[in-house]
Amino acid sequence: MPRLEALDESEYGDLADSFAAVEERLGMVPNSVRIMARRPDITRAWSAMSAAIMGPGNLERGLKTMVGHISSRAAGCNYCMAHTGHAGELAGIPLEKAEALWDFERSPLFDEAERAALAAETQAGRPMSGIRQSQQVMAIGGGQVIEAAGAVVGAIGVSGAPGGEADDACALAGVKAATEVIELHD
Repeated sequence: MPRLEALDESEYGDLADSFAAVEERLGMVPNSVRIMARRPDITRAWSAMSAAIMGPGNLERGLKTMVGHISSRAAGCNYCMAHTGHAGELAGIPLEKAEALWDFERSPLFDEAERAALAAETQAGRPMSGIRQSQQVMAIGGGQVIEAAGAVVGAIGVSGAPGGEADDACALAGVKAATEVIELHD
């Protein structure tokens, strides 16, 4: 259950047009957006950013959703992956192509422009670099090892912040607290 109740459609007020655009792209208005509506200024800014990214431009909508899906996976956001996956379906990405997304470099389902855009998201310096060919691996921040006397005695994983660095900081604070509480000093 969310900590804040999502606004009902009757409460959207002057955000109704923004939500109509979200519904057109995703087929529904996610609860996160309905909760964000409690802060109309933030919702308007988010809506403008989203429209600029997903609206008409040099890349077709389906490719934008595929890039978004790879980025979401790189960030470790299953929530975002669910929405970008669904948005790709609504944009007309065939299921076979969606399933081949992690093999875009070799799959005949992708053209050169799509390969270039998807490769840019997975190149060196990007979160997914180095594991491009590993479909069963996801590199995300927030994983920290707990060591004592030179041996690994456990691990902690944190996810949910708006970036791996924040997840790492939270996990490190957890390791420090655990180390102090259970006195795992070298």
